[in-house]
Amino acid sequence: MLQSRGREGISGRRWVMVIDLSKCRNARKCVEACQSAHHLRPYEYHINTLVMQESVNTPAYYMPKPCQHCDNPPCVSVCPVDATYKRQDGIVLIDNERCIQAHARAWHQTEGILPASRNRLFEFEEDEKREYLEDKA
Repeated sequence: MLQSRGREGISGRRWVMVIDLSKCRNARKCVEACQSAHHLRPYEYHINTLVMQESVNTPAYYMPKPCQHCDNPPCVSVCPVDATYKRQDGIVLIDNERCIQAHARAWHQTEGILPASRNRLFEFEEDEKREYLEDKA
């Protein structure tokens, strides 16, 4: 019951995250924390840090690029097992117990590491998807 309540969010609330770019020194601790929380490998991430520069006459600065918690997040609609979801308060989350790392397999296939014949995650038939979700419940 607690997990289903966590999927709902807080009614009547919308959340925002603010990052003070003047304090970011590209230590990548936010990236490491995200990788740890989501059990990701070193080359997998949901957050990245970009080096930005307004012009050649201005100093470079770092800009963390986390999940944007989009109004219509594409990551939710492509997840084959409903592991990535959006709560009513706008927070986009990943259920690590349900996640089958489809994003990683898709990345491996585009990089030529995983042959297309082995990447069936986005080709689930409805009965296969239902069986998988029942096993995870």
